[in-house]
Amino acid sequence: MRSQERVQQTAGWRLGSQVEQLEYIRAIVRELRDMTAAERFEMLTFQLEMAYLEASDQLRELHAQSASGSLAEDPDTKKAPPRHGGKS
Repeated sequence: MRSQERVQQTAGWRLGSQVEQLEYIRAIVRELRDMTAAERFEMLTFQLEMAYLEASDQLRELHAQSASGSLAEDPDTKKAPPRHGGKS
């Protein structure tokens, strides 16, 4: 029942920040990993564990970048340099 509730809660979800997305992905993957482990689906459990670890690593990297202020250096967040007039 818990999974159905989560699907209903997220049906209208819009993508938020990268941190929010990764936290959500990590939570869902962990839940799936726990389900596959309980049923002893070893290969699925392994693959989901790898996805969980990857999401955790990326979250850790984003938090480190945020703490060091290097997120502003991301090419997607850079502002275009100011344009100069036609005078030389």
